[in-house]
Amino acid sequence: ILVDVRGDPLVESSALARLLDVAACDTSARYKAAVLGGGFASLSAFSEHAFKTATDSFRNDDPPCIIEDAEARLTALEQAGAEVVIISNSGAEKIARWFQSVGVDAGEGAGHRLRIRGAAMKWFLGETDDSIDCGGRRIHIDRPRYREAIEAENPDLIIGDVFSLDLALPHVLRTRGVAQAPSILALRRHAHTPSWIADDRAGGAIDHVVEGVGDLTAIVQAQLQSS
Repeated sequence: ILVDVRGDPLVESSALARLLDVAACDTSARYKAAVLGGGFASLSAFSEHAFKTATDSFRNDDPPCIIEDAEARLTALEQAGAEVVIISNSGAEKIARWFQSVGVDAGEGAGHRLRIRGAAMKWFLGETDDSIDCGGRRIHIDRPRYREAIEAENPDLIIGDVFSLDLALPHVLRTRGVAQAPSILALRRHAHTPSWIADDRAGGAIDHVVEGVGDLTAIVQAQLQSS
């Protein structure tokens, strides 16, 4: 299977490392030997090192990538009656720094205005082959670490921008009647969001397609009024 991973530094470096690790050719073997000879335990460890080094350098040279009115949008959601929790594959410290840069008290654990569950490992797959078909694509939904986070938070609404990572599992939990499943699922659309997800809301698996988090305020208010 060929996948275009250009533009995503994590996926790109991981894919290249995996290719060098398994490819049966002299060139790949030389590169692999050079990496392992440089003191790395595996190609995966080297990929992680390369990605972390690059992101650390980027953060040192560039300001946090957060919209200027993030605090105002958070306030609007809070005033509408929402408690906002971020579940991210990134470390909580990184996300917290972004929000702290615009004056929002954010961090892991209770006591913060914006609570963050970092290192969620939504990408981590369990031992089963449990999956769904969406848009002619097979999407694995046995994601035990993400499920743990969902069940712990018991959310009313989940928003995400990647269907397979963020929304497929919550959709299945809701369909199967799991008590902690959300009642509302929203997709944050980007210019690069695949049409097979956004155009028909993943075959009805998604309730709303929004252009930004600010659009959630009206959705939250409507939900509260109907409940």
